[in-house]
Amino acid sequence: TITYNANGGSGAPSSQTKDYGSSLTLSSTTPTRSGYVFNGWATSSTATSATYSAGSTFSTNADTTLYAVWGITMSANTSYSASISSVGGYKDYYYTPQTSGTYVIYSTGSSDTYVTLYNNSSGTQLSYDDDGGSGRNFRLAYNLTAGTTYKYRVKYDSSSSTGTIYFNFVRVYTITYNANGGSGAPSSQTK
Repeated sequence: TITYNANGGSGAPSSQTKDYGSSLTLSSTTPTRSGYVFNGWATSSTATSATYSAGSTFSTNADTTLYAVWGITMSANTSYSASISSVGGYKDYYYTPQTSGTYVIYSTGSSDTYVTLYNNSSGTQLSYDDDGGSGRNFRLAYNLTAGTTYKYRVKYDSSSSTGTIYFNFVRVYTITYNANGGSGAPSSQTK
């Protein structure tokens, strides 16, 4: 018997029965949780990454409970704190823009931090930054497309560091000047 646990969410699929020696296609039904993105299923309720996706093949010959794995959904123009409690750990944050444009994620403080940006659907790494901010902070600006879900992985640059990483996620706007019949308009600025 394969049992699904929404792990803080709601709408987990009904249990499925798997025969010994055969493969089972996991339910394509996905649970929901306000403020989170469903990443898939794992055999531990504390997993930070999914082992199985909805609709994937399951071949283990044992009664199994699969727990939903959730990622935190970000909002633009908001501050966050990522608590990294294990050596080599990281936190994933997700964002799906409603409008296309440039968005910036940047850390603050004196710790040496690192961020990587992925396309969440394909898993493709799009960009990363280590020391692009002041001091040892990251600063990553990227043009995001409306309707696409992106994953930001926040971590310490040193694999032996733990603690809290403070960062901001903001939309960047372009201010363009038009001389309106004149000449010598200033160059564009970003805000």
